[in-house]
Amino acid sequence: GTLNGNVGYLAINAMGGFGQADTLEEDRSLLGPALDHALTDLKGTRALVLDISHNLGGEDEISSDIAARFTDRARKAYSKQAFHGGTVQWFETTPYHGTVYLKPVYLLTSELTASAAEVFTLRMRELPRVVQVGETTQGVFSDSTEKGLPNGWILAMSTEIYRDPSGRNYEGTGLSPAIPYRVIGIDPTIATYRNAVRHAAELATMHDLAH
Repeated sequence: GTLNGNVGYLAINAMGGFGQADTLEEDRSLLGPALDHALTDLKGTRALVLDISHNLGGEDEISSDIAARFTDRARKAYSKQAFHGGTVQWFETTPYHGTVYLKPVYLLTSELTASAAEVFTLRMRELPRVVQVGETTQGVFSDSTEKGLPNGWILAMSTEIYRDPSGRNYEGTGLSPAIPYRVIGIDPTIATYRNAVRHAAELATMHDLAH
């Protein structure tokens, strides 16, 4: 949709599980046309509020696909490594050769933003036109290794360390916004959330006027 001041609004509430998709490949095939449609509709806006404040995560590959729509060139995004050493894997955000959005983006996060949505935030924070606003994310980046127990329970253990290009690890602490303000808080209300979206739109308008 469009907010006041011709600021676009796009909410992404999951990094997977779209429609009736059962596999990652199906999710990605559904995501592409949906983003094409949304970003085409938003191409005339002056800036964008990208809302992942209710995104609990999903697949890192989905995070990559979405971030690719907001970069003009390949940029280093993050690395991950097993807790007890091993190879450091580096990941880049590379441009999508199709419908993209290269205007200012205000990325709205909250304490609910978690897992693959935080990996997405890592990617987006490395892009020059993106500003993270709202609340600090949850701080649960690592993939998990699952072990079955004799009583039928499943034990899931974090097994990886994610670091930004400067080497910082945010596991347990989360990613703090450049411009903090309440989005969810301890007493969540619709009014609080609407005010957060409105605030992000106002910031986007001011950014646009300043440039």
